[in-house]
Amino acid sequence: MSNVSFYGGAAGEIAICNMALRHLGAAEVLSLAQNTREADLCLRAYPHARQTLLGMHHWAFATRYLYLASVAEPVTPSLNGPVQAGLATGFAHKYRIPVDCIAVQRLVPESSFAVGEGGYVYTNAAPAQAAVTVCITDATLYPPLFIDALAYRLATSLAVALVNSIRLEAVMAERFSAAFEAARLADAVQGGHAPQTAEQDPWLIAR
Repeated sequence: MSNVSFYGGAAGEIAICNMALRHLGAAEVLSLAQNTREADLCLRAYPHARQTLLGMHHWAFATRYLYLASVAEPVTPSLNGPVQAGLATGFAHKYRIPVDCIAVQRLVPESSFAVGEGGYVYTNAAPAQAAVTVCITDATLYPPLFIDALAYRLATSLAVALVNSIRLEAVMAERFSAAFEAARLADAVQGGHAPQTAEQDPWLIAR
């Protein structure tokens, strides 16, 4: 298990990228801006790997509670389906989802809601306080097991492009699955709630 909590900003990203590169037996990098294939691939693949992993579970460290901003637009309930494309019907209020929000976990207190196109939440609650998963880019906030899972997720993405190995890609995917499960269960225990059903990574389902 690794810990890069003493790194901040870009240094944390580089440390995680180098963990992924070591998993693949590839050369490490000093900067993601350097003129190497490893740095270029990591620069492009890291943000997607991070966002994917953040969206696969309601991580305690990435959970924030906030009031959603109301949108002054009437929502007309309909018994015959949507009134117009992208409009969730049957709810009285519409709220905007913050731009750094990856997922809306639930409303507080519990209330039914729907997430519509364009980044909106529809619900009967007023006001609407939500538990949301936000995009955390600072690696100092990542738990050690999350870092392990992220490094394996990144290594999975890099395997074919960097070392041209489908076999190694499959190995990294299997190790990612195990690392993710360990991180998810640890997060559930530390967060004080029962483990939830994991949200499957579409990349893994495809394989």
